[in-house]
Amino acid sequence: MNVIITLTSISGNKTLTVEPASCIINRGICNDSLQHRENSCDVNLVYEPELYAFIVEQKQINATLKNSAGATLFTGVVSADAGWTDEGNPFPLRQLPLTIKDYTSKLNVSTSEEIAYLDILLSTALTKLSDDCGLSIVLDNVPTITLQAFVIPSGRNYLQIFDMLCYQYGLTFYFDQLGRICFLIFT
Repeated sequence: MNVIITLTSISGNKTLTVEPASCIINRGICNDSLQHRENSCDVNLVYEPELYAFIVEQKQINATLKNSAGATLFTGVVSADAGWTDEGNPFPLRQLPLTIKDYTSKLNVSTSEEIAYLDILLSTALTKLSDDCGLSIVLDNVPTITLQAFVIPSGRNYLQIFDMLCYQYGLTFYFDQLGRICFLIFT
């Protein structure tokens, strides 16, 4: 199967499309404690000077993997903190191994101020939290539950909030191939 990876700078002003030498997608819904598990995709890219320059210029890169029919297989973020082994001349690098991780890192931020909601649906609270992190959400499996009071103190981590809310209401969340937050009921 042919796979194409589109790499886009976070600012969106530069895009490269590459075909990896190898690609392994690692998926899981949750860990043994029914908490979110980060998915990833390990790729080896053939060295090209333009690709190498693009990767080292970025702190983070959005990545989308598609098959030859154009179907999206994985969406995530590449951190530019990867290291490579220099093999000498004529080409200093033969392959560029990268790990593309799902959007979990976008939830690994803290609230800047206290958040408080009264009489709010669980689905609405989850949507507001995902919107704060710039993420899309699919609410198909979220039960219709009203939270009497939902308060998040300033400085709390969104990933921990998602894990806590999901566990409390018998859910776990994961990112689908399009990078959207999805939920499964585990009770």
